[in-house]
Amino acid sequence: MASTHTELARDAASPLSTQAAEIGWSADLVTKSGVPFHVRPARPSDEESLAAFFRSLPPEDLRHRFLTGLKEVGHERLKDMVRNDDPHTINFLAVDEPSGTILATAMLAATKDYSEGEFALSTRPEWKQKGISWTLLDHLVRYAQAAGIGTMKSIETSDDAMALQLEREMGFTVHLCAEDSTLMIAEKKLAAHR
Repeated sequence: MASTHTELARDAASPLSTQAAEIGWSADLVTKSGVPFHVRPARPSDEESLAAFFRSLPPEDLRHRFLTGLKEVGHERLKDMVRNDDPHTINFLAVDEPSGTILATAMLAATKDYSEGEFALSTRPEWKQKGISWTLLDHLVRYAQAAGIGTMKSIETSDDAMALQLEREMGFTVHLCAEDSTLMIAEKKLAAHR
């Protein structure tokens, strides 16, 4: 559904404006190992491509991403991931330009006052260990900082060693979740919240 002019103006004024991110935060990036990809916010037209992306993930990766035994990402959840009218949520996609294939996705959801943002990141298995996750998370951290988000955090399963290592390398502190010993919290202070 198309946004009205008022909704677009309101969204463009929000710290997590998808419309503003399309212009200022879409970019061609290259990993440290030399892998190029394009990063941009998800659009409603990406729903089927995002569904295909999640179908490409093994059950373990889906469990790490959604913290449940989810076997398939349904339409309603996908619709939330590609909507561009929520001023508190944005989902960046790492796309292989030649094929149009989604290589990775990084979603950021902020609190109402933008003091904190929680993120979740997934990468296609065959594209892991190439620096895409690191480069995409770095892009997301810089975006969150520019949006004035004071703290970024992620909830990880305690056995997701790759995600926890990545977050530690990027300056996140990692600690056990007080409510659930099977989960870890990765957290990073970005800047003074405005």
